Amino acid sequence: MTTPELSNSQRLGAAAKSLQVRQGRAALLLWVSGDGPGPAWPALRFADALSSDVSQGMRVLRLLLALPGIGPVKARRMLLRAGIDPSRTVRRLGANQRAALLDEVAKYK
Repeated sequence: MTTPELSNSQRLGAAAKSLQVRQGRAALLLWVSGDGPGPAWPALRFADALSSDVSQGMRVLRLLLALPGIGPVKARRMLLRAGIDPSRTVRRLGANQRAALLDEVAKYK
């Protein structure tokens, strides 16, 4: 199977759309990592990020790593306790997995 030939305008349109998606994800990660008024702030921002359209194609692990104070080891342990594969995307999370993950994030201080 060969890739379809694209015109220059199609190629430029795809590049612009790709750039817009990357910029949206970067802005979301920056927003999630920001400080807030209280200790529950990271959990609230994480919950909002899970429901965002921008995050749907992102890996859950990457979103967890954006939270302040959570590194690779802590993030993987949280996913393990929630029963979520680290390669899972936000879109592919079930309702029970989302709830378990939000509980794990809420426990984090």
